[in-house]
Amino acid sequence: MRISITLFLLFLSSSCSNPKGQEGDSKINYPDMELIYTDYMLPFQNSNHQFLKIEYQNQQKDTTTVKSSEINWEDIHHLFSEANLFDEKLDKKYSISIIQDTLNPLMTLIYTSLYQKNLVQKLNIKARVEDNKINSIYWETLKHGFMSKEEKKILYVVNQTIQIQQFKKEFFSKPTQSIIQYSLANTYRDSL
Repeated sequence: MRISITLFLLFLSSSCSNPKGQEGDSKINYPDMELIYTDYMLPFQNSNHQFLKIEYQNQQKDTTTVKSSEINWEDIHHLFSEANLFDEKLDKKYSISIIQDTLNPLMTLIYTSLYQKNLVQKLNIKARVEDNKINSIYWETLKHGFMSKEEKKILYVVNQTIQIQQFKKEFFSKPTQSIIQYSLANTYRDSL
């Protein structure tokens, strides 16, 4: 019995530790997703813009046009809050890579989790080099529960689209997958 408990604790500690044996980059260089939400998404909450909502649920597609006031902004804000890496608890738990596009004045910052227990496993920000204005953000989250797993993939293209893919698997049930996408009406997008 003691051996099995010891092996379980050893397995648990090794699964929570940094598999690469290295320290990540400082949180000073991590994105503040709350600030990004405030700058890029908040203006749409009180606007009169129309969005095309596309929803895939259990392999069925539903398309509707919705007003900004009909969108559940709290859920979207929650996604950004969950992905906020600018947190003392996450200091040095992500590695950062930068890819510079030689044809376009764009750079991509890639944040990769060094720990499996981190909610955000990957976060990419594509931004313009001259003014650091963000073009798009993509992130993946992974949440393990007791005999369950939930994955999310979120893509936000500034002033165009936010897409949320969600995959859930619980032990005694079939996996479920859903995709929700909100795209701004062309009239507004073309004026930017």
